[in-house]
Amino acid sequence: MLSALTALTTGCATYQSVSPAEAAPPADPIAAMVRIDPDLGASFCVIDSPAGRAPFAATLLQSLQRRGFEARLLPPGSSVAACTLTATYAATSQSYWRTFLATADITVYRRGERVGKAVYDARRSQGGVNLSHLIDPAQKIDELVDQLFPGRLPHPEARDRNPPLSEPNSGASPSPATPA
Repeated sequence: MLSALTALTTGCATYQSVSPAEAAPPADPIAAMVRIDPDLGASFCVIDSPAGRAPFAATLLQSLQRRGFEARLLPPGSSVAACTLTATYAATSQSYWRTFLATADITVYRRGERVGKAVYDARRSQGGVNLSHLIDPAQKIDELVDQLFPGRLPHPEARDRNPPLSEPNSGASPSPATPA
């Protein structure tokens, strides 16, 4: 029985690849405290997918805001040099028992130059049981942002004050939440 269960679950593979947009913080706690952030106070623009209304865009904006970025959504076709930091965002969702993040592609630019990329695809399974649809979309997007910006963990007070939103209707127009 155990070998049959193992055979079913070993074939599943969700694809995820992240090239960080910034370096991890120094291991030395003193160096980490005095590290100068060149993007402090800079606006972070997220360009919606070419098709518009990418699912969970509001969740991405909130994840960036909890890490201290002033994030806002720009329409499709906007310039990647529109803000100091810009990300193009494309995603798809699917539903089985619940709505889940099927694919996500986040490419980060600093002053128009590509500096990082995160790609996630829950549909790339090689047989077996793929349980990717059970992962909360906000949790997966938060994980991708964590890996893109390893030195910017969410501020505890922002995490408590501004929990991730659930976006059951992926066709709704995304709008950034304002902190209370």
